[in-house]
Amino acid sequence: MPLREAIRQEIPTVVAGHAGKLPSRRVVQEVTPVAFAADLERHARELAAAGRLSELESLLARVQSTRRMDVIAGAARAFLDEEEYDDALVWMKRALNEAGARPIDLLELGRYAEERHLEPRILALSIRLLGRALAERPPSDPSIEVRALANLAEAWHRSRDAARAADLLQRAEEAADRWAQSGSHHGAFWRWMLRIFRADLAWDAGDRERAAGTYAEALRDPMAGVEFGRLAERCGEAGLDVAALMQARDERDAELTYESEAHRVKLSTPDGKTLWASLWEGRAGRPGIVLIPMAGHSRHTWRHWARELAGDGWWVLALDARGQGLSVGPDMEMRATPEDGLAALAVLAELAGPGAPLALMGASYGGAIALLTAAQAAREVAMVLLSPARLKDRGEALDAASQCGVPVLLVTSVDDGVVTQWNMEMFERAPRGRWELRVVPEAGHGSYLLEVRPSLWRELLDWLGPRLTGAFHP
Repeated sequence: MPLREAIRQEIPTVVAGHAGKLPSRRVVQEVTPVAFAADLERHARELAAAGRLSELESLLARVQSTRRMDVIAGAARAFLDEEEYDDALVWMKRALNEAGARPIDLLELGRYAEERHLEPRILALSIRLLGRALAERPPSDPSIEVRALANLAEAWHRSRDAARAADLLQRAEEAADRWAQSGSHHGAFWRWMLRIFRADLAWDAGDRERAAGTYAEALRDPMAGVEFGRLAERCGEAGLDVAALMQARDERDAELTYESEAHRVKLSTPDGKTLWASLWEGRAGRPGIVLIPMAGHSRHTWRHWARELAGDGWWVLALDARGQGLSVGPDMEMRATPEDGLAALAVLAELAGPGAPLALMGASYGGAIALLTAAQAAREVAMVLLSPARLKDRGEALDAASQCGVPVLLVTSVDDGVVTQWNMEMFERAPRGRWELRVVPEAGHGSYLLEVRPSLWRELLDWLGPRLTGAFHP
């Protein structure tokens, strides 16, 4: 039975497992809030796109107050996609005035409008949505503060108010810096991204010397590798020695690998690419796991958790997939492909030994790579997906999910916008009895969930242990 057919009421707890039979009432109730939200927004988008406005109004009138934003946001996005701006404005205003709207809902809709449209009225209203999200953000969630400030800066830049954009960008960088100093990998990534945005503004304004200094700093940073080609090209245009920058990056990466108590290794993919990884050696008979980071993050994101696993005897391989971390360069653009994961699994299997059970764990973009890998792997692996991202080819991802019959734990957040909906759609297509779903109540995405929910790491290991032939618990 599809989950949407089992939905009947809203229940606050959101942890679920799928069995190969009709789900129990407890499981159905537990998963209801997220499944219901995903179906509501999808249905609202379909009604809006088809111009069935009376049915859309009827749907909005029938839903409970806590679910009204799912309908409103779905309709607004559909009208934005069709560039029906008059209707889009009506529904965006409804979102702005909706008393029960959560900051994350306002942020997601404001970001969606700001990133896709230059129409002045849409930009103006997206600024108001983002402003309300910022004003009402939970003090305990720095992610909303940083993202709202960043998108506000972008919106004002697109509205040609450079002074206001610069002020908001400065505030966003300061917030990201505080977040990073608290030990957050996600905060460090946002700080990196915001500095690139600042460099882009300087470059566009003609101040190439100042911009190049920030681009150079970014290229030397082993923690991130997004847009490597563009940054290297601009450094070269500004007269900087790109080869020297890459040498400095390589040296810093080697230092960070050594500090992590790992070995740096090279991998060759079936299609002839060279990738880099960090290896933590385990003990004979213990499990092995491949860790794949989020887009724009490097393998070093995993280093603290990898060291913990290695201390328990696990064989751990943290991978820089193509376009990530050190696995960058000409013809190495980011592209989710199973070749990267299969190369990592092959190396790990050889090192851990023929009898060692293996696992994959991927976050966001890394989750998409892990999914494609597991669907084609020659041996069974256990897999954990943290907010797996949607591939450009939606059908390819759903086909991979339907064909992936290995034990899978799919973890998503109740507050992750369209990603939550996408993850629910994947889960509905997955083989029954092999996949389990866990929806955490904290807002977050990918490996950031391990920061906002500190107990999650242990929960993941407790799930993996029995599925790796009991090897985790000696």
